Amino acid sequence: MSVEKLQAQFTPDCWGDHFPEGYGSIVRLYGEVVAQLMLGEYQGDMLYVIRDQSTGLFAYLHTGYGSCSGCDQIQSIDMRLGWDVKESTEAWQELAEFVEELRPTQWMSGLDLLAWLREHDWQGDWMSGETPEIMKWIEDEVAPKLTA
Repeated sequence: MSVEKLQAQFTPDCWGDHFPEGYGSIVRLYGEVVAQLMLGEYQGDMLYVIRDQSTGLFAYLHTGYGSCSGCDQIQSIDMRLGWDVKESTEAWQELAEFVEELRPTQWMSGLDLLAWLREHDWQGDWMSGETPEIMKWIEDEVAPKLTA
């Protein structure tokens, strides 16, 4: 997505915040958020299941987050958007790169995504301690929405 499109999409609110829903603001560029799970407290992972409203297909997205602008990409970008022109330009470019990195690479039917989520190797995906919580999220929150 171009910097110009991002600038039009993310105008600051009355508090100067460009991303009032945090990572959800970015994820919604790609589709409707069907389910999300936040793992961790001060830092961790955000898991999303989204639906493309035009095709009805689903995708899974994963990103990490931090507790401050020093360790969280979106907080860092948002903070720098209010600085001088050079710093703001660099922050918008960084946002464009992040948005492109987050782009879903595989869209699938609800049943196919549900099967993938159930079979995925969460232990080998840097979230081994979170596997029970992820599996509960899949069954309690995701499965009913993907099979409806």
